[in-house]
Amino acid sequence: SISHSKDTVLVGFNETPIGVDIEVLREFDKRLIDRFFTKAEKEFIKDDADFFRIWTIKEAYLKLTGEGLKNLRFNTVFDGKIMIEGYDILSFINNGCMASIVTKK
Repeated sequence: SISHSKDTVLVGFNETPIGVDIEVLREFDKRLIDRFFTKAEKEFIKDDADFFRIWTIKEAYLKLTGEGLKNLRFNTVFDGKIMIEGYDILSFINNGCMASIVTKK
């Protein structure tokens, strides 16, 4: 899986299915939250980093499953924690970017 944002690239490879996404941390259009995020996700978001963490997890998951980016409106927050059943999620900030990696368990 591969992703890029501005001049940063993230490549992921694994023996099991993998999806990756990276986004430069920046201000974003707040209307995206209403359009693509569930109620639980909206309540989880406290700052730009939280938004991009969920956004990159959603994109990485959809790349892994092969669904493409057509349906970002699925829930990733349960009881205040980010998770997708049956998948491992790793998110981190590096050099001003939020990166997420999703792999099948």
